Amino acid sequence: MDDHSRKPVSQVPDVSRRSFMKSVAVTGALLTATALGVGAFPKIANAQDEFVTIEGQQVKVVKLTKKLDELDTATQRYRTGVGSGEITGLDGHYSNAVVVPREVTFLVTLNFLRQDGKRDNTIGVAFPKEKDSPTVPEDEKGMRGANIDDFAGLVKKVTGHELRRVQIILEKGTDVYQENGMSHQGIYYQAYILPIDSQGNKTTARGPGKYLGYLANYFYWDGGAIGGGCGARLITEPSDHSPVARR
Repeated sequence: MDDHSRKPVSQVPDVSRRSFMKSVAVTGALLTATALGVGAFPKIANAQDEFVTIEGQQVKVVKLTKKLDELDTATQRYRTGVGSGEITGLDGHYSNAVVVPREVTFLVTLNFLRQDGKRDNTIGVAFPKEKDSPTVPEDEKGMRGANIDDFAGLVKKVTGHELRRVQIILEKGTDVYQENGMSHQGIYYQAYILPIDSQGNKTTARGPGKYLGYLANYFYWDGGAIGGGCGARLITEPSDHSPVARR
């Protein structure tokens, strides 16, 4: 939902972090809107996608309407509840979760050791099963996710270092989703995932107010939900003198 207009508005189910990580990274429960046959998020009429090339890869540009610091302050309250925050496991994996109670959880896991001995980097999205689309199998309801190894590789090319830690910043608003000729008014959560160092400093700046990051989102309406990982993005803040930025 990074490509269309929104109206900002001003709570995930309690999930076991370990079991959720296993579901996403081990059993392969990496569901996307396309895989589920529910289409993709709608786009603004007449809007043009903008791309930049980073280390030989085409990366879509996301133009924020608020500064990251402002969004970060609003996200802070979702980093201190049950199941949220940063964890480093005994097996060397790192995870960071932002939990909006009774609404959605975004969980980033890096260097997670799978049962087959391989290690994964993933983004997981969990939400109440009752909000999911009826076409999703019962044992897969309330869960979306994606492997982000490609993003981790791009970060290493840009910074010269492995992706070891991230900051998750949320944005919430309302939007309209169109499916089979029907329009659904709903609520979206968008997660901007930014690589940071041990001191919490962003490591992927591409100029003033521009950062390489990863985008994940979740959108639900009365009768369905879509979401998951969207891919690498160049996340750009509005300038101090610009009126309103467009995505």
